[in-house]
Formats: sequence, C-alpha cells, structure tokens
Amino acid sequence: MVLCVVSAVVTWYFVLHGATRPAVDTYQFLRTSCWFQADWKADIRCGELHTPKATGGFILPVVIIRNQGVESHPDPVVYLTGGPGASARLHTEGIREWLAWMTYANLGRDLILMDPRGTGRSTPVVACPAFNRFNQRLLQLHLPLDQELEQQYRITRHCFEQLAAEPTLLDAGDFGSRHSASDLRALMSYLGYSEWNLLGVSYGTRLALEVARQEAENFTPANISSAAIPVDSRHAPRLRSLILDSVYPAGYGGVQTWPQVLDTAFQRFFQECIKYESCSGPLMESSPDALSRRFMAVLDALKHKPQTLTLRRWDGEAPLEFMVNDHRFLSASFAAIYQPVAWPRVTRAMVAVEQLVGVGPDINHLSPGEARSNLEALLEPFMNNSFSNDFNSLTFMAVDCADNPLQDGQLYQASVEEHPLLAAYMRDQWRYQACHFLSSDNQGLELFEPQVPTLLLSGALDPITPAAWAHDLKKRWPNVQWVLRTDVAHSVLVEEPCVLADLAQFLNNLQASFEPCQAVDVVQH
Repeated sequence: MVLCVVSAVVTWYFVLHGATRPAVDTYQFLRTSCWFQADWKADIRCGELHTPKATGGFILPVVIIRNQGVESHPDPVVYLTGGPGASARLHTEGIREWLAWMTYANLGRDLILMDPRGTGRSTPVVACPAFNRFNQRLLQLHLPLDQELEQQYRITRHCFEQLAAEPTLLDAGDFGSRHSASDLRALMSYLGYSEWNLLGVSYGTRLALEVARQEAENFTPANISSAAIPVDSRHAPRLRSLILDSVYPAGYGGVQTWPQVLDTAFQRFFQECIKYESCSGPLMESSPDALSRRFMAVLDALKHKPQTLTLRRWDGEAPLEFMVNDHRFLSASFAAIYQPVAWPRVTRAMVAVEQLVGVGPDINHLSPGEARSNLEALLEPFMNNSFSNDFNSLTFMAVDCADNPLQDGQLYQASVEEHPLLAAYMRDQWRYQACHFLSSDNQGLELFEPQVPTLLLSGALDPITPAAWAHDLKKRWPNVQWVLRTDVAHSVLVEEPCVLADLAQFLNNLQASFEPCQAVDVVQH
C-alpha cells in the first residue's frame, strides 16, 4: 500500500503506446518466449493473459519460475505485489531477484508472477505528457502545499478527461481489485494446477482477499459471459491458502484514514526512535515530545527557507535539482520510516536542516558539505522511487478510488481535527483527491472472511498498514493465524528473512500452528 501524503513526484501514464488491444470477449492465455535474460540453469516459462474486451482488453505478462529444489509440491505460490500500481518486476534485474528469493525461501513450489493491469509490461501502456512536465517543473519549485495539490488535481483531471474522450484508450473503470482478482482466477484456470496458494504483501493482501471472496462465491465478473472463465468450475483449481503480509483489507485505508495513519505513524516513530542511539543520537534527545517538537520545527524552517539539492538519478540520467520544502521533507521522512534501518536518515537530515537553515542547537558541527550529504541521503531514495518504472501512479489512483469510494468530507475534517500533529498537511487532501472524478457511484470492496487456511503477518512498527488492522481481523476471524513481529515495520517477509525461510512450515502443514524464528522474539496469536 502506498500513502500519498502530498503530491510529491509521480509519473502518470495516459497516451497509448505499444501493442494493440486484443479484440476478444473472453480471457485467453498464450505461451510466449521470455523477454528477459536469466540464469540458463533456471526453468522459466513465460506467457500472456489477454483479458476480455469488456473490461479493457489488457495483455498481462506472466512468468512461471519452476521449482528445482529437492522437495517438490504440486501447489504453486502466486505472489501479489503491493501498491496498488507496483509491477511484479518482470525484467532482467527483477527476475534475478526472484530467483534469489526462491532459493532463500525454499518453498518447494513453483512461483507464478503477473504484472497487474496498468503496471510493468502490461499493455496498453498510457502516458500524460502534461503531468510529466508538471512533475519535472515541480522539482525546482517551492509551492505551498494547497497550491501544489490544486495544480496537480487540475492537471490530473484534464488528463482523465482526455482519456475518457478517446474511445481507443483506457477507461478508469477498467481498474480495481475486482477486475484484477478475476484476472488471477482466469490465469490459474489455464495453467493446469489443481491447487494454488496466494502470497500477498501490502496492497497484494487486499487483492488476495478479493480472490478468496470470488472463489468462495463462485463469482463470475459482471458483463462477461461465463466462458470468460475458461474452465468449468467443477474442474477449476482450488485456492488452497492465503499468506497476507502487512494486511490491507477492504474497508481500511484510503484517503479517509490518512489523518489517523500519518499521526499515529509519526507518534510511534518519535516514541521508538529515542530507544536507539543510532536514531536519536544525532539529535541528542531523550523524550518523544522533544523529538516531535524538533521535527515540527524543521518542517517550519523548510517552509520558510527551502533548500535546493542536486540529487543523483539511479537510472543513469543526469542529476536533478530538487527543492526541499516542508511537505517534501515530510513525505520523504514518512517513506523512510517504512524500515527501521532507515530511521537514522530522518534524524541526521533534521540536524542537517537545522545547520543549513540556522535554527536549533549547533551540536554536531557539520560542515555545509556534510549537512547537504545527510539531507541528500534522505531525499535521494524518495525521489528515485518516485521515478521508478516499476510503479504506475495512474494505476494507484484508479485502483485506490475503485476500492475506496469517496466518503464524507465533514467526517474527514473531523478526523483531521482529532489528529492535530500534522493537521496542516492533511486538511486539503480530501478536497484534492482524484476520487472526486473517479469513484462515481462505486460502493467499494466487501470485507469477506476467507474460507481457506490464512496466515496474517504484521510488524508492530508498520506506519502504513498498522498492525491494529490485522488485530481487528483476528477478532473477526478467530480461525486465521496471526504472527506479530515486534521490531518490524512494513513487510515482515522483507524485514525478517527468518520468517520467509520458515514459511514452508505453514504451506506444508496448513493446520499446524506457524511458529517462525524460534531463536528470536515473536508474538503468536
């Protein structure tokens, strides 16, 4: 799941490129040659899922990495990435990482990957040059947040209106977890497996739960003939289990929850940071309240005296000038607290701002070059991740609005007032969200109790999919298993490799209690 605290730097895609859409009324699956380089010893199969014309006529690339371990089970693992809007990284670098992931996880099963609609190599691919130009200019500008949000909203709406006026291009209604869940079910009906497991991370957990709902209800997508699901349901592969890492269920998240999520995330960061010398040491603070005041003072300083940095591009392009103001510093800090290992970047950058702007105590005696280097260490990953081709902002907005319909503005403002720490940065988020022109009469997703063995994984420090959400689900669904990792933030399987290494225990014996990482702390529920 991605939280857009401010408009930040994003890339939107709207103008058609690439392959022509398939003129078919049902799903089709085609085997293809693989388009990437990989270890010649790996057994990898590639293909394309063609979706019905009625829901956009997408071509979705599929990669099946065959298990070559000693232990072998017939039920594959289908991995669902986060976002929404993140691709499955089905390129040479990404496949190299997936092969390493399979070796480490040693699940004894095939791994199936597919780029969702509007991400990665899926087609049609779309782009909005006006928004791209806006984002490039934005890097060098210091606009008040309300003006930046208003301009982004206006340009984004213009792009969507252009898109809607051209019948050969994509419709925002072709996105959403309902469609993506139908795509996955159709894919699995073609591949010849009798059972399958879903492993979702962040937004991928929401998609996995929607797949489980459709499977349990034997759901056939609206406006598509039953032939769109190509195998008779009596012979369709059976969904065997769900693994939900950093769960983001229907009815949770979306713009409506941002004031609470952001406030809680930073309050927890201030409380936890002071426990570690690596985090609190640069500031020499020993209380959460003092750290909070310092952070807010840094934001105020940047609001009045923004700093210009030259940041390195990871894609080999020329370095870019980046204007660091208060709300961009806030967004970059929020991105950093996804991983506790990155927390010191925030506090070192705070000290850097204090010295560059001339506020706060001069306790570290950094040179101007050292201060800029520390500030760049926080901002460089934030900027480059915003530019990544592995994330598509159109898909994020379209799916987010399909799954989380527009809610009451007065309730949103009440939530802002209830969470005052960062209220100044939240007040205009509801007003300028794209869901005003994307949601229409959409009712959102249903929260549905899975009917298959389900494992929830949570990090107690997660800022974006709080562990409280998993706790709520555990109370609703007593038969699911829940593992809470105490020193982890977002994505347990990324942050705690021992959980990934032990995951086969759950898959091999779905009825047993899953107890990973016995040598280190774990809270079992």
